[in-house]
Amino acid sequence: MQILICANARPHLALLDRRRWSPAWDRRRPDHHTRMHARRPRDKEQSKGIVYCKAKETQETVDRRSGGKDELRDMEEMVNTIRVMLRTMGDGEISASAYDTAWVALVKNHNGSDSPQFPSTIDWISHNQLPDGSWGDDLCFLVHDRLLNTLACVIALMEWKVHGDKREKGLSFIRENIWRLAQEEEAWMPVGFEITFPSLLEIAKDLALDIPYDDPALHKIYAQRELKLKKIPREILHSLSTSLLLSIEGLRGLDWKRLLKLQLSDGSFLSSPAATAYVLMQTGDKKCLEFLDGIVSKFHGGEYTFRHWTKEGVTYNWHSSVKDIDTGSMAFRLLRLHGYSVSPRVDLE
Repeated sequence: MQILICANARPHLALLDRRRWSPAWDRRRPDHHTRMHARRPRDKEQSKGIVYCKAKETQETVDRRSGGKDELRDMEEMVNTIRVMLRTMGDGEISASAYDTAWVALVKNHNGSDSPQFPSTIDWISHNQLPDGSWGDDLCFLVHDRLLNTLACVIALMEWKVHGDKREKGLSFIRENIWRLAQEEEAWMPVGFEITFPSLLEIAKDLALDIPYDDPALHKIYAQRELKLKKIPREILHSLSTSLLLSIEGLRGLDWKRLLKLQLSDGSFLSSPAATAYVLMQTGDKKCLEFLDGIVSKFHGGEYTFRHWTKEGVTYNWHSSVKDIDTGSMAFRLLRLHGYSVSPRVDLE
């Protein structure tokens, strides 16, 4: 998945997303301002315990030579330390999402004024444009992700008619790189890209943004969108929680009264800031506002997605009952490797 603090304090941080990349290419740096470190002990004693555990790495080799008792003692100490860490850990860390930040930035003030409900998100966007004019992960260039983030941020800035220079740099990046969509493998596409990106292009066209809407690289994406929408009938979309809810901001002509029945207990839609912000803009739902207000207030503009276990199996989100094969398969494999008797049907029941 971030703290947006007033100017001159320290770098602004963004909303965090549920749809980013795996740790294999999410190279985190402890000093990087778009990383949220939540696995922290809550008091000094616990902090000492964790540091002590790490400091024992060198001593561990010596203790093992002294016999099985010392080894067992060290093992027990490490197990206890891990228990303390698990009990006191927060919600983890995840890469920043300029895309979700931009959608939350689009929410208009509910007091009736023509201003953003969450101005700190606009501040983050203005402070986190990359040198090439794009927004996204500066450690890894993936054109689908960069274009999605950049277009969303440009739209947010255009909606509020601010930072014209940054908008133009973003548009230049889009025009110069949109052809690359046809070159990059589909495996690198963010989840729901074929739904959300065409929707952003429609919004951009309404705002008269200068983008090559008929670029050949977009034709395949438009076709993928139509194919995916045909696979899930609107009746199912309105009655069951499916993964398509993660991309609800890319859909039009929805029955909001029915969809609100699929809202999670925390007020969100599958804990997606972007999807929840879109529902809020369409319905004015109080629970959606409370969800977004809560995460922005807690992290001064930041949001994250966390993963927990449920009694029904493995899901990617504390409040969601929608299970995905990636999470379930990995958890099943790890449990089996470590000797647990688990059924492969757990995610199907």
